[in-house]
Amino acid sequence: MAVSAQTPTQPSTQPPRTTILIDPAHGGSDSGAHVADRVIEKEVNFAIANRLRALLTARAFDVILTRNDDTNPAMDERASIGNTAHPLACIVLHSSSTGSGVHLFASALPAAAPVQSSKVPWDSIQSTYVTKSLKLENLLTTAMTRGRIPVSASRAWVQPLDSMLCPAIAIEVAPLKGIASTTNPDDEGYQQRIAATIASALLTWKQQTDAQQPAPTAGGTHP
Repeated sequence: MAVSAQTPTQPSTQPPRTTILIDPAHGGSDSGAHVADRVIEKEVNFAIANRLRALLTARAFDVILTRNDDTNPAMDERASIGNTAHPLACIVLHSSSTGSGVHLFASALPAAAPVQSSKVPWDSIQSTYVTKSLKLENLLTTAMTRGRIPVSASRAWVQPLDSMLCPAIAIEVAPLKGIASTTNPDDEGYQQRIAATIASALLTWKQQTDAQQPAPTAGGTHP
């Protein structure tokens, strides 16, 4: 059954936003998938999240994680953390033992115009940001391609994406398969490479977003 949530109030004049929300999927009793021998997904997701947080912080971003330890916040809670912070982007991190490289997912919800009502359906709130999310997905696809990381991009019904009021993408890190060997997502060098590519793409995303902001109007009176 759909529930409603209060739409966060957007200020009439928005300062440049620097907040990125990172959601390391799973946690606590929900270990996720096995991504390698004796390696579980929740640990890999959290490790990549911390690497990404460090790189973004060094680039002057404010970073919020939906979990800072081995806990498992509810999906609605994960989305609420982001919706309260008004982030520039939301990144949901997953990892997998299947496929190769990085799989990107934007919400499968149809794009909708911004809702003027003070309330919107909680499970489809992302619809007003789908267009921006697809642009972010395209930017991340380009960054991965330039970094020679195999990448696929698609759309899916994924929580908490559908309940996020921001450009939001789920990123699933799969093994990196080469001719002679395979690098699993628990490899520290591979994690750092993925995190660095995401961080660079988000910096470009911020620059593009800032460039689209209207110039401030001069105020006050002249002597």
